[in-house]
Amino acid sequence: MPSIAPDSVPSWLKSDTNYTSDGLLKRILSVRFTVGTSPATKSKLLAAVGGIVVGGYHLTKDPEGIYTVYFGLASSPAVLVEILLWLKCQPAVKFVALVEGGTVSVAGSKKPSSQ
Repeated sequence: MPSIAPDSVPSWLKSDTNYTSDGLLKRILSVRFTVGTSPATKSKLLAAVGGIVVGGYHLTKDPEGIYTVYFGLASSPAVLVEILLWLKCQPAVKFVALVEGGTVSVAGSKKPSSQ
């Protein structure tokens, strides 16, 4: 598990066969961890739900970046949403989102500010 997110995504993600009819990337979530989360903790959380880091990207003033994570066990969009909801409840996860048409879909993906 890299301590910071990579600055690339594999070319196979751009294939039309990786998108649902609704334009969501199949089996992929964008995950941002709380700054300072150890690579071991990141790895443990993703492994708990079958996640494998396949890429990532960085925003301005974003020291650790956002990981692009593949969930091979997510056999349907509903299963992927269940994984998203589980990750969202983890204290080390700052943000998790579905990826829509190559961009992050933030609707309902941020933690409430009270958490």
